[in-house]
Amino acid sequence: MKSLHPFLKSLYRPSAVRYLLTAVLAFGALLLSGFLIFVAAENVASAETREQEDLEKALEDEIESGLGNLDIREFQEFVNSLDAKRRILLRDGVSSVIKRTLVGELGGVDEFAGEIKNLFFAVFLSALPAALTVIIICIAESMLTGLTSGFKQQSTSEIIHFVCYAASTLIILSEIVTAISVTAETVGNLKKFSEYLFPPLLTLMSALGGRTMTAAYQPLLAAASAGVIGLISNFVLPVFIATIVFSAIGNLSGNVKLENLTKLTRNVAEWTLMAVFGVFIAFITVQGIVGAAADRITVSAAKFALSSYVPILGGYLSDGFDLVYASCVLIKNALGYTGVLALGSVVIYPIILLAVQMLALRLGAAVTEPLGGERISKFLTSVAKNLRLLITAVAGTGFMFFIVIMLLLCSA
Repeated sequence: MKSLHPFLKSLYRPSAVRYLLTAVLAFGALLLSGFLIFVAAENVASAETREQEDLEKALEDEIESGLGNLDIREFQEFVNSLDAKRRILLRDGVSSVIKRTLVGELGGVDEFAGEIKNLFFAVFLSALPAALTVIIICIAESMLTGLTSGFKQQSTSEIIHFVCYAASTLIILSEIVTAISVTAETVGNLKKFSEYLFPPLLTLMSALGGRTMTAAYQPLLAAASAGVIGLISNFVLPVFIATIVFSAIGNLSGNVKLENLTKLTRNVAEWTLMAVFGVFIAFITVQGIVGAAADRITVSAAKFALSSYVPILGGYLSDGFDLVYASCVLIKNALGYTGVLALGSVVIYPIILLAVQMLALRLGAAVTEPLGGERISKFLTSVAKNLRLLITAVAGTGFMFFIVIMLLLCSA
C-alpha cells in the first residue's frame, strides 16, 4: 500500500468513498428525474393534442349535423336561378361557399375586383354604341342645318331638329327601357333574397338564444320586404318614367319649359326614399342592439344555471352547450357571409349598368353641345340626372339588407 499513488490512497479512505457514492447517486437521481419529467411532459402534450383533435372532430361533426338540419334549398335555388351577370360572386354555388367559409378559405379581394372590372367593361362597351349614334345624329343635324341656312323658311331648320331629336330620343328611350326592366327585375330579386335568406338566419339566431332579436326582426323584415319593394315598384319607377317624359317634352321645343317640374318630381322621390331608408335602418339598428344585449344575458344565465345547479353532470353539459353554441355561430356566420356575396351579386350588375348609362349620357351631352345640339344635350343631361333615382333605389335597398345581415352576424 505504501507504493500506491497518494490520490489512489485517498480513495480508500472511508469518508472519500461515501462522498463519491453520494455524488454518483445524486447524479443518477438527477438524470432519472429529468427523464421522468420529459416523459411526463410528452404524455401531457400528447394528451392535450389528442384532446384538441377530439374537440375539433366533435366540432366538425356538430357542424355537419347542423348543416344537414338547416333548410337552405330555396336560397340555393334562388341563387342558381340568377343569370351569370347577377352571380359573379357566387359562381361556385351556395353550398361550396359555405363549406369554404367554414374552413377559412374565403375568396380574395383581387378575385372579386377582377370580376367586377370585367363586368364594368362589358357593360360600358354595350352602352357605347347608343352614345356614339346620338353623337353622329347631332353631327348630321349640324351639317344639314348649315346646308339649309340660306333658306328663308325658319321651319326647315325646325323640321331638321325635330327629326334628329326624335331619332335621338328613340335611341335613349331604348336604353331607358333596359334600365327600367333591370331595376324592376332587381327589385323582384331582392324581395326573393329577403324571403329565402332571412328565415334560416333567424332560425339559427333562435337556436343561439336570440329569441328577442328574432321576435323583433321577423315583422320588421316582412315590412321591409313588402313596404320598401312596393314603394320602389309602385312609386319610384312611375315617378322616374314621368321625369323622362317631362325631360323629353321640355326639350322638344324652346317654348315648353318643364325643367323645374322635372327637378321637383325627381327630388320628391329621392327625399322619400332617403327618409324611408333612414328611418328603417335607425329603427332596426336600435332594435338589434337592445335585443342582442338582452339575448346575451339570457344565454349567460342559462349556461351558468346549467353548470352550477345540475349535480355531477353540470360541467359536462356546459361543455356540450359550448360545443353546440360554437357550431351554430360558425354556421350562422358562414351563411351570413354567403348572403352578403349573394346580395352583392344581385345589386352590383344593375348599379354598374345604371352608372355606365349615366356616364355615357354625360359623355354624349358634353360632345353634342359644341356641335349645336343644345336641346339634345340638355335632354341627355336631364336623363342622366334622373337615372340617379334608380341608382338610389337599388343601392339603398341593398344597403338596408346589408345592415340587417351585419346586425345578425354581430349579435352572437
